Amino acid sequence: MGIEGRRRRLRRILERVKEALSMSNKEYILLHFPSKYKERSIDVIAIDTKESNNLIIRVKLKSKVSKEEANDLKKASLVLDAVPLIVSDDSSLYDNIVYERDGVFLMNERTLENVCSQKDELIALYRKGDLYLRLNDRYLSELRERSKLTLSEISYLTGISRRTILTYEKEGGFVTVEVADRLVSALGEDVIKSISLDVMFNEFHRKVSEDSLSINLDTKENKVLIKRIREYLSIEDTPKTFKIEKSAPDILVRSSEEIAALVDATSGLRKYTIKEIVKKIGETIKLADLVRGRAGVVVNNSSYFNALLDELSTTNYLNKIEVIKK
Repeated sequence: MGIEGRRRRLRRILERVKEALSMSNKEYILLHFPSKYKERSIDVIAIDTKESNNLIIRVKLKSKVSKEEANDLKKASLVLDAVPLIVSDDSSLYDNIVYERDGVFLMNERTLENVCSQKDELIALYRKGDLYLRLNDRYLSELRERSKLTLSEISYLTGISRRTILTYEKEGGFVTVEVADRLVSALGEDVIKSISLDVMFNEFHRKVSEDSLSINLDTKENKVLIKRIREYLSIEDTPKTFKIEKSAPDILVRSSEEIAALVDATSGLRKYTIKEIVKKIGETIKLADLVRGRAGVVVNNSSYFNALLDELSTTNYLNKIEVIKK
């Protein structure tokens, strides 16, 4: 397949992603930085103002997940209280199966549509070589009360130990499709729940450590940066701060009260032209507006600072962004 064919496929996947997000009434933006698709790790950010079902999405043709993509998706999801997703039309991905890989969730477009619309279709989680479904622990305990079945009777009907049944009632959790089939045969379909955005959200935020991904405070440079960010946010505590490698913001910050998205022009200009930095700032402002956060640009006193301000003066960005001097 040629370059134009790949572009058409990507546009088609992206259109289906947008349709799925619209069906679930999410506000979303597309991030177009870096301009080259292969250099990017985040394509869509979707916010749900009513529920904690925010999404950070990367659109891909192949299901392979790079370390940089996964880390950026995870970091952004920690800051924005979101679920990190990769959506692909790779033929190896089956409908209504969510694949857990490198701490993010991978699925095809139809699965995303079903997850977002909450259709009455059973969705399973593929993890470590097996398929899992979510237990409806509340239904299980209520059923035993209504039916007057004892633990021993349920154990006999399902072939599952009494201790395990009791654990299911108290803690819920995931069961293999094989175990789920036994439970459904004995106790009815409602004993099993689909893998939902809520389930993915809880699993991601339970398993992924903020400390392992946040900025390293051991270096002098990072300590200075954190100090400036604290002054910028007018806070005393050290905020959760994450460096993003392949997207518009270079730094995402979450304090107890607000979110900030920052462009690091001190290091960025070694990689991008001033015009590209301005585009980077524009995309970062777009993100900050979506999440009702603050946008900033980190600068120092080098000679290109005035040139950057001159370029920004030709846009409407100056009144939407704050300058942090490093």
